[in-house]
Amino acid sequence: MDIQNFIDRFSKANKKEKAATAKGVETTTPDEPNKVLSHPLVIEMRNEYESKLMQKAIEIRQRDATLDQIRRIIGGAFPADGAPVARVNGSSGNVAIWIEKLGSTRAAGKILAFLNEKHGMKFTRSQICLAIGISSRGGNTTDAFATLKRNKLVIEQGGEIWINPDL
Repeated sequence: MDIQNFIDRFSKANKKEKAATAKGVETTTPDEPNKVLSHPLVIEMRNEYESKLMQKAIEIRQRDATLDQIRRIIGGAFPADGAPVARVNGSSGNVAIWIEKLGSTRAAGKILAFLNEKHGMKFTRSQICLAIGISSRGGNTTDAFATLKRNKLVIEQGGEIWINPDL
């Protein structure tokens, strides 16, 4: 509800009471807190405000449910702040060991870390290289993909590559 609307409505009610008092008509003034809180305009505004709060709470719950569904669809596990974390299904430990062994700053480690973040998704070599910022035609890149395939860390089929789900 608009605050200015509240002020206008409340000041109109006060003006009517003052006018009635000036004419000699006996009225009650909202001097005491209980009288103000029980004033019909205040009650109406409180009800309207609480109704809007409940409506917003429902919208937020629906939005959170939708976000959770999207997160499940894309296959990532996300905490409350929305930041991606390593896989929870047991692969995180194995993948972390392999990334450390391969070197997190070297091409093979970067590729494995990227595919782990996107667990369940398939990419071409070019897409992976573009995502992690390495050349797709370099000798180091070819060696990195060969190392990952030789150790059965990734699966390549039909030009698409994805992390081995058995990790």
